Amino acid sequence: MLKYFVIFTFFGMLFLSFVSKAHAANIELFDDKFYQDRSINIKFEGNNTVSYPDFKNVTASGKYGFDDKVSSVRWKIWNGYVCYLYEHKNFSGRKYALRGTGAQPDLGSFSDWTSSFKCMVDKGTQYD
Repeated sequence: MLKYFVIFTFFGMLFLSFVSKAHAANIELFDDKFYQDRSINIKFEGNNTVSYPDFKNVTASGKYGFDDKVSSVRWKIWNGYVCYLYEHKNFSGRKYALRGTGAQPDLGSFSDWTSSFKCMVDKGTQYD
């Protein structure tokens, strides 16, 4: 009986681990400081990556183009994942890391610089 309980517990925990990764991140990017004006909502699910190599091709609140517009951000990212805002298209230039749960009403020197975005499994990079 104990043998079946251990097997059931193992598979139950494995199932819960799988379910918990089903929705790994929710990120809201805003055009203006303090979460104002146009916005885009990005949901990252599963064990894949989600990326936007060029915000010039993104539609936000019915208006085409979101390149160099992000000034504030709110996020909830599950442990084991990381999302980056990149200064240039195709994930180049400076980057701003998002982990855990947080909000930044003013991106400061990174405001109006974001041109691409990527979420992925966090490989434990210490320096972003």
